[in-house]
Amino acid sequence: MSIRTITREAVLKAIAEFDALGREPFLRKYGFGQARDYVVVYEGKRYDSKAIAGVAYGFEHPLEGPLASNEFSAGRETVLPVLESLGFDIEAGGEETRGSNEKRVWLIRAGQAGQYEHLALEEGAAVIGWSELGELTPQMSREDLKQLLRARSGEERSQALARQAGQIHRFIHEVKPGDLVVLPLRTRPEHVAVGVITSPYHVSRRWTLCRYRWPQYTRHRMARARYPLRPI
Repeated sequence: MSIRTITREAVLKAIAEFDALGREPFLRKYGFGQARDYVVVYEGKRYDSKAIAGVAYGFEHPLEGPLASNEFSAGRETVLPVLESLGFDIEAGGEETRGSNEKRVWLIRAGQAGQYEHLALEEGAAVIGWSELGELTPQMSREDLKQLLRARSGEERSQALARQAGQIHRFIHEVKPGDLVVLPLRTRPEHVAVGVITSPYHVSRRWTLCRYRWPQYTRHRMARARYPLRPI
């Protein structure tokens, strides 16, 4: 039983039933609450991500039926990557259920393979990769990011484009000052670094003495004094 086995077709069937029943009857029928953090966006409409994934599982595996809310977890490391890999956009949602003082915890690797770990630790910053894309401004939409990924990286698969654009868009727009960041350390397996975000998103560039430019990296400044970015 794995949510990773659902297909795009099954998700579309769940979305169609959501539209036919309406939000509250759909959630009540399958025993899900409203989305707490993220929603699926399809054709301009927003859908509760965990509920859609659980119901989609039932369409994909009719002999097993839909998953109940307590049978799987939802979040950035579970449901969201699956839905993005199927070509669906994800947006922050359900903020009305979040307390005003509640902070998020983000797992952010320093590049796809952790190759910018030294920069993150030296600069006290949360950084991501995609240096080939050039400057990524907050004004860029998901569609802008998809087009840029297609042009600069040669990626043509719609599902991969949606997943990568979603990851970049969330980093730019949803990581906020006060949030915590966990960085798995490639150089020290089974260790992580922890920091607290202290500035909004911005772009940084660095040069080496050998006249080779560091890959551009996008980052949020992280506190050193209050919550040092260090192994724990």
